[in-house]
Amino acid sequence: MSPHSFLEIFSGEPILLPIAIFFARILDVSVGTVRIVMVARGHKIGASLLGFVECLLWTLAVSQLLADMRDPIRYLAFAAGFATGNYVGLKIEERIALGLAVIRVITRQGTAALSEALRNSGFGLTLVDGTGREGKVDIIFSIVKRKRLQGFVAVLNRMDPNAFYS
Repeated sequence: MSPHSFLEIFSGEPILLPIAIFFARILDVSVGTVRIVMVARGHKIGASLLGFVECLLWTLAVSQLLADMRDPIRYLAFAAGFATGNYVGLKIEERIALGLAVIRVITRQGTAALSEALRNSGFGLTLVDGTGREGKVDIIFSIVKRKRLQGFVAVLNRMDPNAFYS
C-alpha cells in the first residue's frame, strides 16, 4: 500500500473506492455534527477528540477524490456521503440528546393536577400567574434533560392536551 491513503486498499474494484469515499464522508460529517453540538455545550476535550477524527476521515476521503479527478462517481460518492452524513449526524445527536431544554407551558386549565403529575414524574417546576389575550393563564417553567423531554411532553399531553408549550 502506498503512503497516499488508507482508502487505496479499495482501489482493486472500481466501485469499491467510491463506496469507501461515501462511507468515509458519512462518518466524518456525522462526527462533525456531534462535535459542533459538543462545542456548543462546552465539552472541550470530547469536541477536540472528535475534531481530530473528523479531520482524519475527511483527509482520507478528499485525497481519494482528488487522486482521480476524472471519475464522476467519486464526486457523487463524496457529495452523497456529505448529505447522508448530515442526516446520520442529526439522528445520532437526537439519540444522545446532550444538554438541557427549557420548557414553557401555558394553560388556562389550572396547574394543580398537571404540576402534581409532573412533579411525581420527577420534573422540577416553577409556576407563574399570567395574563393572556383572553384573560388569566398559568405558566409552568421547567428545565429538563433533553433525554427526558419526551417524558415531560407525554405527561403534559395526558393531563392537559390543550396546553401550549414551547
